[in-house]
Amino acid sequence: MILCSRGYSLKKGVIGFHKSGISVARLTSNQTIGGIEYLASGLGPFFNENGEVVNATLARDTEIDGILYMAGQQITFHSKGRVNSGRVARAVQVQAASYSPGDMIYFDSKGAVRDLNRLNLFNAEPEPVTVAKDYIGRTFATTRPLAYQVGLPRRNQVSRYIADNSLTLFTEKADRRTTVLHTLCN
Repeated sequence: MILCSRGYSLKKGVIGFHKSGISVARLTSNQTIGGIEYLASGLGPFFNENGEVVNATLARDTEIDGILYMAGQQITFHSKGRVNSGRVARAVQVQAASYSPGDMIYFDSKGAVRDLNRLNLFNAEPEPVTVAKDYIGRTFATTRPLAYQVGLPRRNQVSRYIADNSLTLFTEKADRRTTVLHTLCN
């Protein structure tokens, strides 16, 4: 066990540092840091260069700025006390958006809700890509092995959940997608 100068104890051998101090550690037991109790067996805590927690797992349901966040879940901060994201523990309405228990809530650095539950970052149809005729049929070298993936569903033919969480084709003109080949070996 290592006792940190800020008053909490950390597990040996599980500490990362940045230029001004600890960047990540594992707690020896559930501990309160900056007025919030964090879970020893959870993710983090991760600290910014000012020594503030920026990512950790809550040990108990915790109210911050009128919102009750769920125990056992990860919470992230932009800066001290300014929540970036967390899972709500009870129904709440924030800035005209309603959240049910278990929903994630996201805030920008100024405290405005970024409703990623409703915002679909992939909804926009990508700009069509025109391939110059000079490139068709030529061979190119890449630093990573690439492959064509076929048999993918079209985005407009599947549920929104599948479209948002799976590879899909955006346009009627495409019948395959270029993808990086991954190996299961290390």
